[in-house]
Amino acid sequence: MPFSHLGAGITVGTTGVGGEIAVPYGAYWNIRAGASYLGYSQTFQTTGSPLTASPVDGHLRFGGARLGVDWFPLAGGFHVSVGIWVPNLTQVSARLNLEPGKTLTLEGTDYTTDSTNPFRGSGSSAINRVAPVLTVGWGNLLPRNYRQRFSFPIELGAAYVGSPTVKVSTAGDICTAQVCSPAASDLGFNQNLNTAIGDINRNLKAYARFFPILSAGIGYRF
Repeated sequence: MPFSHLGAGITVGTTGVGGEIAVPYGAYWNIRAGASYLGYSQTFQTTGSPLTASPVDGHLRFGGARLGVDWFPLAGGFHVSVGIWVPNLTQVSARLNLEPGKTLTLEGTDYTTDSTNPFRGSGSSAINRVAPVLTVGWGNLLPRNYRQRFSFPIELGAAYVGSPTVKVSTAGDICTAQVCSPAASDLGFNQNLNTAIGDINRNLKAYARFFPILSAGIGYRF
């Protein structure tokens, strides 16, 4: 019967670690909701364009809420799921503090920094606030065999997140040929920076519109 039972589970996958709940809606349908999160931070050394020989602090966050329906065409474990993902916690960001004597290369031009007002830059990339999701999988948080309590669902699919865009802000002074000026007002620097950002955004538009979803978990029917 609709809403007659409750299933709950925990999952691990590309969207992070999370939990989900489901209720039945007839023999062939479930309504399922969940949330997940994954955070990762790392400082790494860049070796190529557009950043050279400078440490970058990177931060990666995946997270959000999901709501959808599961269709079990054979009333078994195989299912097709459609829904929406609200990735409100998903963001990639990075911060660069250019150390004196280090070099930042943009579009073939080398820049250094003024030691009295070092160059600082930060960038971030975000995706659409609501993304449609389509997945297929095996396993049911609400097994129709009512002697079965535990389930081990797996899921594979994708969310359409649109075209991520990179935004960059700068502060401090940048130097070329012993001439220093504020990065925010240096015309040549900002032209090269905008060209590099445009190249990144075009690549993101071409290759990053779909976010892969792969997860596995364990569930229990109450």
